[in-house]
Amino acid sequence: MNPSESFKGIFSKSVKPVVIEEIVDYYFFRRVAVYLVPFWVKLRLSPNQVSGVSLLCGLSSAIIFYLGNFFIGALLLLTAVILDCSDGMLARLTGESSALGHMIDSLVDQTWVPCVWFAIWGSGYSRVVGGAFSILMLMAGISFFIHTWTFDRAQNAYLDLCLPDQSEKELNYDEVVDLMQRNWREKKFIYGGLYAMMTALQRIFGRVGEGAEKPEVAEGIRLQASRLLSGPLRLWSFNGLGTYLALIIASGLLTPFYPRAFLCALWIILIVMNVIWIFGAAFWFFRYRKVQKMKMY
Repeated sequence: MNPSESFKGIFSKSVKPVVIEEIVDYYFFRRVAVYLVPFWVKLRLSPNQVSGVSLLCGLSSAIIFYLGNFFIGALLLLTAVILDCSDGMLARLTGESSALGHMIDSLVDQTWVPCVWFAIWGSGYSRVVGGAFSILMLMAGISFFIHTWTFDRAQNAYLDLCLPDQSEKELNYDEVVDLMQRNWREKKFIYGGLYAMMTALQRIFGRVGEGAEKPEVAEGIRLQASRLLSGPLRLWSFNGLGTYLALIIASGLLTPFYPRAFLCALWIILIVMNVIWIFGAAFWFFRYRKVQKMKMY
Protein backbone atom coordinates (compact mmCIF):
# COMPACT_ATOMS: atom_id res chain seq x y z
CA MET A 1 0.00 0.00 0.00
CA ASN A 2 1.31 3.45 -0.91
CA PRO A 3 1.66 5.43 2.36
CA SER A 4 0.60 8.64 0.61
CA GLU A 5 -2.53 7.08 -0.87
CA SER A 6 -5.71 8.94 0.03
CA PHE A 7 -8.35 7.43 2.28
CA LYS A 8 -10.75 7.62 -0.66
CA GLY A 9 -8.39 5.46 -2.70
CA ILE A 10 -7.92 2.99 0.15
CA PHE A 11 -11.67 2.78 0.62
CA SER A 12 -12.42 2.07 -3.05
CA LYS A 13 -9.79 -0.70 -3.15
CA SER A 14 -10.77 -2.37 0.10
CA VAL A 15 -14.57 -2.62 -0.01
CA LYS A 16 -16.65 -5.25 -1.71
CA PRO A 17 -18.60 -4.34 -4.88
CA VAL A 18 -21.24 -1.83 -3.77
CA VAL A 19 -24.13 -3.95 -5.05
CA ILE A 20 -23.44 -6.66 -2.46
CA GLU A 21 -22.48 -4.38 0.41
CA GLU A 22 -24.97 -3.90 3.22
CA ILE A 23 -26.24 -0.31 3.29
CA VAL A 24 -25.25 0.42 6.91
CA ASP A 25 -21.85 -1.23 6.48
CA TYR A 26 -21.02 0.64 3.29
CA TYR A 27 -22.13 4.11 4.35
CA PHE A 28 -21.11 4.02 8.01
CA PHE A 29 -19.09 1.15 9.50
CA ARG A 30 -16.66 0.74 6.58
CA ARG A 31 -16.18 4.50 6.20
CA VAL A 32 -14.99 4.58 9.80
CA ALA A 33 -13.02 1.32 9.49
CA VAL A 34 -11.03 2.60 6.51
CA TYR A 35 -9.15 4.97 8.82
CA LEU A 36 -7.84 1.97 10.78
CA VAL A 37 -6.53 0.03 7.79
CA PRO A 38 -3.29 2.07 7.33
CA PHE A 39 -2.51 1.56 11.02
CA TRP A 40 -2.90 -2.22 10.69
CA VAL A 41 -0.54 -2.12 7.70
CA LYS A 42 1.95 0.01 9.62
CA LEU A 43 1.78 -2.37 12.61
CA ARG A 44 2.09 -5.35 10.23
CA LEU A 45 -0.99 -6.99 11.66
CA SER A 46 -2.59 -9.74 9.59
CA PRO A 47 -6.34 -9.76 8.87
CA ASN A 48 -6.69 -12.81 11.14
CA GLN A 49 -5.03 -10.94 14.01
CA VAL A 50 -7.47 -8.05 13.55
CA SER A 51 -10.29 -10.61 13.59
CA GLY A 52 -8.96 -11.83 16.94
CA VAL A 53 -9.05 -8.29 18.38
CA SER A 54 -12.61 -7.95 17.06
CA LEU A 55 -13.55 -11.18 18.82
CA LEU A 56 -12.14 -9.90 22.14
CA CYS A 57 -14.07 -6.63 21.83
CA GLY A 58 -17.26 -8.47 20.92
CA LEU A 59 -16.99 -10.85 23.88
CA SER A 60 -16.12 -7.94 26.19
CA SER A 61 -19.22 -6.17 24.92
CA ALA A 62 -21.33 -9.22 25.78
CA ILE A 63 -19.95 -9.26 29.34
CA ILE A 64 -20.70 -5.56 29.83
CA PHE A 65 -24.23 -5.96 28.42
CA TYR A 66 -24.80 -8.89 30.80
CA LEU A 67 -23.71 -6.71 33.71
CA GLY A 68 -26.40 -4.22 32.69
CA ASN A 69 -24.25 -1.34 31.38
CA PHE A 70 -25.83 -0.92 27.95
CA PHE A 71 -24.03 2.33 27.08
CA ILE A 72 -20.48 0.97 27.53
CA GLY A 73 -21.57 -2.35 26.02
CA ALA A 74 -22.79 -0.51 22.91
CA LEU A 75 -19.51 1.39 22.60
CA LEU A 76 -17.54 -1.86 22.77
CA LEU A 77 -19.93 -3.44 20.27
CA LEU A 78 -19.40 -0.50 17.91
CA THR A 79 -15.64 -1.03 18.23
CA ALA A 80 -16.03 -4.76 17.50
CA VAL A 81 -18.11 -4.09 14.38
CA ILE A 82 -15.66 -1.52 13.02
CA LEU A 83 -12.75 -3.90 13.65
CA ASP A 84 -14.72 -6.70 12.00
CA CYS A 85 -15.17 -4.53 8.92
CA SER A 86 -11.52 -3.47 8.86
CA ASP A 87 -10.12 -7.05 8.81
CA GLY A 88 -11.78 -7.84 5.48
CA MET A 89 -10.80 -4.44 4.09
CA LEU A 90 -7.19 -5.10 5.12
CA ALA A 91 -7.28 -8.53 3.46
CA ARG A 92 -8.60 -7.15 0.17
CA LEU A 93 -6.17 -4.22 0.19
CA THR A 94 -3.10 -6.37 0.87
CA GLY A 95 -4.16 -9.34 -1.25
CA GLU A 96 -4.30 -11.64 1.78
CA SER A 97 -7.85 -12.89 1.22
CA SER A 98 -8.12 -16.64 1.67
CA ALA A 99 -10.68 -19.36 2.28
CA LEU A 100 -9.32 -19.85 5.82
CA GLY A 101 -9.46 -16.12 6.54
CA HIS A 102 -13.05 -15.96 5.31
CA MET A 103 -13.97 -18.86 7.59
CA ILE A 104 -12.21 -17.25 10.58
CA ASP A 105 -14.06 -13.98 9.94
CA SER A 106 -17.41 -15.81 9.76
CA LEU A 107 -16.57 -17.84 12.86
CA VAL A 108 -15.73 -14.68 14.81
CA ASP A 109 -19.11 -13.17 13.89
CA GLN A 110 -20.94 -16.38 14.75
CA THR A 111 -19.24 -16.38 18.17
CA TRP A 112 -19.64 -12.91 19.59
CA VAL A 113 -22.93 -11.84 17.96
CA PRO A 114 -24.99 -14.61 19.67
CA CYS A 115 -23.07 -13.96 22.89
CA VAL A 116 -24.17 -10.30 22.82
CA TRP A 117 -27.78 -11.32 22.12
CA PHE A 118 -27.90 -13.83 25.00
CA ALA A 119 -26.09 -11.39 27.30
CA ILE A 120 -28.81 -8.79 26.77
CA TRP A 121 -31.46 -11.46 27.36
CA GLY A 122 -29.79 -12.47 30.65
CA SER A 123 -29.01 -8.95 31.83
CA GLY A 124 -32.20 -8.43 33.79
CA TYR A 125 -33.48 -5.90 31.24
CA SER A 126 -36.83 -7.70 31.28
CA ARG A 127 -37.44 -6.33 34.79
CA VAL A 128 -37.36 -2.84 33.27
CA VAL A 129 -39.71 -3.41 30.35
CA GLY A 130 -41.92 -6.30 31.50
CA GLY A 131 -42.28 -10.03 31.11
CA ALA A 132 -43.12 -9.98 27.38
CA PHE A 133 -39.51 -9.04 26.67
CA SER A 134 -38.23 -12.65 26.66
CA ILE A 135 -40.84 -13.75 24.11
CA LEU A 136 -40.16 -10.73 21.91
CA MET A 137 -36.43 -11.35 22.10
CA LEU A 138 -36.86 -15.00 21.12
CA MET A 139 -39.03 -14.07 18.12
CA ALA A 140 -36.69 -11.25 17.10
CA GLY A 141 -33.67 -13.55 17.46
CA ILE A 142 -35.26 -16.12 15.13
CA SER A 143 -36.08 -13.36 12.62
CA PHE A 144 -32.55 -11.97 12.96
CA PHE A 145 -31.04 -15.37 12.12
CA ILE A 146 -33.36 -16.13 9.19
CA HIS A 147 -32.93 -12.67 7.66
CA THR A 148 -29.14 -12.61 7.80
CA TRP A 149 -28.74 -16.26 6.74
CA THR A 150 -30.99 -15.93 3.67
CA PHE A 151 -29.40 -12.60 2.70
CA ASP A 152 -25.96 -14.20 2.90
CA ARG A 153 -27.10 -17.01 0.58
CA ALA A 154 -28.52 -14.51 -1.91
CA GLN A 155 -25.33 -12.46 -1.76
CA ASN A 156 -23.18 -15.52 -2.50
CA ALA A 157 -25.51 -16.60 -5.33
CA TYR A 158 -25.18 -13.14 -6.91
CA LEU A 159 -21.39 -13.20 -6.60
CA ASP A 160 -21.04 -16.67 -8.12
CA LEU A 161 -23.30 -15.78 -11.03
CA CYS A 162 -22.56 -12.12 -11.77
CA LEU A 163 -19.17 -11.36 -10.21
CA PRO A 164 -17.24 -14.65 -9.99
CA ASP A 165 -13.90 -12.82 -9.76
CA GLN A 166 -15.14 -11.11 -6.60
CA SER A 167 -16.55 -14.29 -5.05
CA GLU A 168 -14.96 -15.42 -1.81
CA LYS A 169 -12.25 -18.00 -2.34
CA GLU A 170 -13.29 -21.54 -1.56
CA LEU A 171 -11.54 -24.87 -1.15
CA ASN A 172 -13.10 -28.19 -1.94
CA TYR A 173 -13.38 -30.94 0.64
CA ASP A 174 -10.27 -32.87 -0.42
CA GLU A 175 -8.12 -29.70 -0.32
CA VAL A 176 -9.33 -28.87 3.17
CA VAL A 177 -8.65 -32.41 4.44
CA ASP A 178 -5.13 -32.26 2.96
CA LEU A 179 -4.43 -28.89 4.62
CA MET A 180 -5.82 -30.16 7.92
CA GLN A 181 -3.57 -33.24 7.90
CA ARG A 182 -0.53 -31.22 6.84
CA ASN A 183 -0.99 -28.70 9.68
CA TRP A 184 -1.46 -31.48 12.23
CA ARG A 185 1.76 -33.16 11.03
CA GLU A 186 3.61 -29.85 11.30
CA LYS A 187 2.14 -29.40 14.82
CA LYS A 188 0.31 -26.23 13.79
CA PHE A 189 -2.59 -27.20 16.01
CA ILE A 190 -4.59 -23.97 15.79
CA TYR A 191 -4.68 -23.99 11.99
CA GLY A 192 -5.18 -27.74 11.99
CA GLY A 193 -8.20 -27.26 14.23
CA LEU A 194 -9.60 -24.51 12.01
CA TYR A 195 -9.28 -26.68 8.90
CA ALA A 196 -10.91 -29.53 10.84
CA MET A 197 -13.81 -27.19 11.59
CA MET A 198 -14.03 -26.22 7.91
CA THR A 199 -14.09 -29.93 7.01
CA ALA A 200 -16.95 -30.53 9.45
CA LEU A 201 -18.92 -27.57 8.10
CA GLN A 202 -18.53 -28.83 4.54
CA ARG A 203 -19.82 -32.22 5.65
CA ILE A 204 -22.78 -30.74 7.54
CA PHE A 205 -23.85 -28.37 4.77
CA GLY A 206 -23.29 -30.81 1.93
CA ARG A 207 -20.42 -29.03 0.23
CA VAL A 208 -18.25 -32.15 -0.17
CA GLY A 209 -16.69 -32.24 -3.60
CA GLU A 210 -17.43 -28.61 -4.39
CA GLY A 211 -14.48 -26.48 -5.38
CA ALA A 212 -13.63 -22.91 -6.21
CA GLU A 213 -14.16 -23.36 -9.94
CA LYS A 214 -17.55 -22.13 -11.18
CA PRO A 215 -19.07 -22.95 -14.58
CA GLU A 216 -18.45 -20.27 -17.15
CA VAL A 217 -21.48 -18.09 -17.85
CA ALA A 218 -21.84 -16.19 -21.13
CA GLU A 219 -21.00 -12.50 -20.66
CA GLY A 220 -24.35 -11.34 -22.09
CA ILE A 221 -26.24 -13.60 -19.71
CA ARG A 222 -24.09 -12.37 -16.83
CA LEU A 223 -25.00 -8.75 -17.61
CA GLN A 224 -28.71 -9.60 -17.89
CA ALA A 225 -28.59 -11.46 -14.59
CA SER A 226 -26.83 -8.51 -12.93
CA ARG A 227 -29.51 -6.08 -14.14
CA LEU A 228 -32.29 -8.37 -12.90
CA LEU A 229 -30.79 -9.22 -9.52
CA SER A 230 -29.04 -6.03 -8.38
CA GLY A 231 -32.33 -4.30 -7.48
CA PRO A 232 -33.69 -7.02 -5.18
CA LEU A 233 -30.25 -7.53 -3.65
CA ARG A 234 -29.96 -3.84 -2.77
CA LEU A 235 -33.43 -3.92 -1.18
CA TRP A 236 -32.51 -7.06 0.72
CA SER A 237 -29.25 -5.56 1.97
CA PHE A 238 -31.26 -3.86 4.72
CA ASN A 239 -31.57 -7.37 6.20
CA GLY A 240 -27.81 -7.82 6.50
CA LEU A 241 -26.02 -8.24 9.81
CA GLY A 242 -24.83 -4.62 9.84
CA THR A 243 -28.38 -3.27 10.15
CA TYR A 244 -29.16 -5.41 13.18
CA LEU A 245 -25.89 -4.56 14.89
CA ALA A 246 -26.58 -0.87 14.25
CA LEU A 247 -29.99 -1.28 15.93
CA ILE A 248 -28.39 -2.92 18.99
CA ILE A 249 -25.70 -0.24 19.19
CA ALA A 250 -28.19 2.62 18.83
CA SER A 251 -30.58 1.18 21.42
CA GLY A 252 -27.71 0.51 23.83
CA LEU A 253 -26.51 4.12 23.57
CA LEU A 254 -30.06 5.40 24.10
CA THR A 255 -31.05 3.06 26.96
CA PRO A 256 -29.59 5.24 29.77
CA PHE A 257 -31.81 8.11 28.54
CA TYR A 258 -34.79 6.06 27.33
CA PRO A 259 -34.90 2.68 29.12
CA ARG A 260 -37.31 1.12 26.61
CA ALA A 261 -35.00 1.78 23.64
CA PHE A 262 -33.97 -1.84 23.16
CA LEU A 263 -37.60 -2.93 23.34
CA CYS A 264 -38.30 -0.53 20.46
CA ALA A 265 -35.45 -2.14 18.51
CA LEU A 266 -37.11 -5.56 18.95
CA TRP A 267 -40.37 -4.23 17.52
CA ILE A 268 -38.50 -2.73 14.57
CA ILE A 269 -36.96 -6.16 13.89
CA LEU A 270 -40.28 -7.96 14.25
CA ILE A 271 -42.35 -5.55 12.14
CA VAL A 272 -40.28 -3.30 9.88
CA MET A 273 -37.43 -5.72 9.17
CA ASN A 274 -39.80 -8.64 8.58
CA VAL A 275 -41.78 -6.58 6.06
CA ILE A 276 -38.55 -5.63 4.24
CA TRP A 277 -37.43 -9.27 4.32
CA ILE A 278 -40.73 -10.58 2.90
CA PHE A 279 -40.69 -8.10 0.01
CA GLY A 280 -36.94 -8.52 -0.56
CA ALA A 281 -37.11 -12.32 -0.52
CA ALA A 282 -40.12 -12.42 -2.85
CA PHE A 283 -38.53 -9.87 -5.22
CA TRP A 284 -35.29 -11.90 -5.26
CA PHE A 285 -37.08 -15.25 -5.68
CA PHE A 286 -39.03 -14.23 -8.77
CA ARG A 287 -36.07 -12.48 -10.40
CA TYR A 288 -33.71 -15.38 -9.60
CA ARG A 289 -36.17 -17.89 -11.05
CA LYS A 290 -36.25 -15.80 -14.21
CA VAL A 291 -32.44 -15.84 -14.38
CA GLN A 292 -32.37 -19.63 -13.88
CA LYS A 293 -34.62 -20.09 -16.92
CA MET A 294 -32.09 -18.37 -19.17
CA LYS A 295 -29.77 -20.51 -21.28
CA MET A 296 -26.79 -19.88 -19.07
CA TYR A 297 -23.91 -21.90 -20.47
